[in-house]
Amino acid sequence: MISKQTQKAASYIFAILAIVLGSIFLVAFAQGYRYDFLTGQIKESGLVLVDSKPNNADIYINGKQSKYATPLRLTNAPIGPMNIELVRPEFRLWKKSLTVQAQQVSFADYAILLPQKLKYTSYLTDYKVAELVQPQKQRRSFIITTKPEAAIWQLDNNQNPTKLYAPPPNSGDTDLTGLSVNADGSRLLVNLRTGTSVSKLVITEQDASLNLSANLQIASGSLSFNPSNNNELYWISQEGLLRKVNIDKQTIGPVLAQNVVAMQPEGSQIYAVLGPDANSTKATLWRIDGNSARKTAINIVMPQSPSYTLALSADRAGDYLALLSTATKELIIIRNPADDKPKTGLLSKTATTFSISKNGQRIVYDSADKLKTYDLEQAERFDFGVNISNLQSWSWYDDNHLAIVANNQLRFIDYDGQNDQIVSDRGDSVSAGALHDNDKDILFVSSGLLRTVRLTQD
Repeated sequence: MISKQTQKAASYIFAILAIVLGSIFLVAFAQGYRYDFLTGQIKESGLVLVDSKPNNADIYINGKQSKYATPLRLTNAPIGPMNIELVRPEFRLWKKSLTVQAQQVSFADYAILLPQKLKYTSYLTDYKVAELVQPQKQRRSFIITTKPEAAIWQLDNNQNPTKLYAPPPNSGDTDLTGLSVNADGSRLLVNLRTGTSVSKLVITEQDASLNLSANLQIASGSLSFNPSNNNELYWISQEGLLRKVNIDKQTIGPVLAQNVVAMQPEGSQIYAVLGPDANSTKATLWRIDGNSARKTAINIVMPQSPSYTLALSADRAGDYLALLSTATKELIIIRNPADDKPKTGLLSKTATTFSISKNGQRIVYDSADKLKTYDLEQAERFDFGVNISNLQSWSWYDDNHLAIVANNQLRFIDYDGQNDQIVSDRGDSVSAGALHDNDKDILFVSSGLLRTVRLTQD
């Protein structure tokens, strides 16, 4: 017979063992492990976040309906491929294929469920619209109309149009083209053609403008707003001279650099490509101080081309400069370009254009008529596999979705190429850029008519 003291000691031992084993299981659970009751083994697992707008959608995992609805935090998900489907009555099916990785988070929490029947609204129905642009930091939109008059309009979030500018009465044959906007929408650049004469205008406020050609003799070349100063423009003249223009003072500063073929301002700093000259037979990349004209060479191997496209972005992993050689179609990414030894990576040898998400995390580019995405933060590639021949334009709806115009159709696509859906109405011929206008709508131009399509429902 076992004594009470022995029983008590055994109880303490079992309790200690239970605590130790429980702690081990809790630690393993927290670190991404799960216990498989079928095999009796402890396996690695991951975390999957699933959500949708609107939520309360049924969740199917690997073809089988689960007991869950969005939003869902799926802990201890088995590693490996996973197919997720979101189903809700009167909405289109949403699918996501992902790979769950051990001790990592997989995201499927950005689904926008499109209604089966989309709602369309038309604006300024008496006008024909030719161009549509939107500033980077504001949800206002700007359009150019051609009939019954050439004019620039601003639309707020509620689509209330305000006419900002129209050529003076009795100007004769006129049109407006090449509209661009600064970061907060307070300044606009546009080309005004009157007869055979073309002038560059800055629209400073309603019914107020500065004729750069008449006042400052800026008739050609390229102009870019200083993103940190609304009153400044950087100008590359036809001769390749880089200068700074003060809008309020109506002055042009001294030459900052010569033989400039492309630029990307970053406040008082400008990243610029300088073409071959007497000192170099190849194009080179520089960082130029917009105040002192001091130049610092960026030591990278440059793809050679007569023209380039540059764009800056930043995320938690660092700063990036994207550079596209239009001749060779090489798209490279330069990480922390201000460092003494910046790192570079080649994204594509067949790129024709690119765009960076608003949060700076992802870059999407057109490569041989297919859209591809690279996640700068996660160093992960996504191949859309979607044919976009006759690509006309695209813009980021948010950081996870793109609005694309190709083959005269407006399409709504996830950043990784999944859920490619046509959202223009039957019979539409979309001819101008599609833009994120607010949290629910996309603004676009169809056969010269300004329209919105409602993507989400409350």
